[in-house]
Amino acid sequence: MDIEKLTDNLINQLKKNTNNSIDNLKSYMLNELKRMELDKGKVDLTSKSNVERLKRLKSMLVTKLSASGYEKGIKEVVKDFDSVIDVYNQNTEANVNDIPRLKVLQKTTLKEIGGRSGLVTNKIRNEFDTYLKKGGLFKALLNNIESGLNSYKSAAYTIGNTGVQMASRVVNADIAEQLGIDWFTYSGNKDRITRQFCKDILNGINPNTKAPNFSGRYWHISEIRKLDNGQIANCLDSGGGYNCRHDWLQVSQAKNAELNEKYSSKIKN
Repeated sequence: MDIEKLTDNLINQLKKNTNNSIDNLKSYMLNELKRMELDKGKVDLTSKSNVERLKRLKSMLVTKLSASGYEKGIKEVVKDFDSVIDVYNQNTEANVNDIPRLKVLQKTTLKEIGGRSGLVTNKIRNEFDTYLKKGGLFKALLNNIESGLNSYKSAAYTIGNTGVQMASRVVNADIAEQLGIDWFTYSGNKDRITRQFCKDILNGINPNTKAPNFSGRYWHISEIRKLDNGQIANCLDSGGGYNCRHDWLQVSQAKNAELNEKYSSKIKN
């Protein structure tokens, strides 16, 4: 299996985990909430049993979110960074040894997803607390909760997807370093959803200065390290930022030597 196919498999697995875990949770909890007895679309908050039921549902929703298995699903995908290493070791003459860096990336990815989980949990708590104080149409409460779960699903997928893509770039950069390669090309789609930052690099333009890159579509590592995508540090690992679909591909050793000779006066270490 090549690295591109492996990465696609991991991302598809991530998408499946996202949809199954969060959509099932959303469906379950909204059905529970809809069992509330309403009067003209509103909950009678003078009823002690109604208030207790709302509080119980709030607690249940927060607990279910924490135990939804989504973080576990993400962890399983991020653990497959090890598979990325295996594929590279089988198909290159270099030996990937940047496992510590991948472990840091794994930890950071999981922590960021956990942080988003905490944000949506607090949002849900606040929605219930506000409703208990002010009342209003019950449908509005349902819509706000559903919105919170949808935003969590979208954000968590983005973070997980970005982590998987970065894992591939980290290993690729490690391979290039071991082979003594300092030159890369930027590879990937250029379509209607490609951000301008990536379009510029693909066109041989420095996206930060808008000046032509001195070596066109070939990028020296010293130039890549100066690029700032405005989202995540280290463009060599993060590409254009969240959900970036592009890769830095090292050139051949022969091409590397050719470019070093041609642009020796312009290369700044």
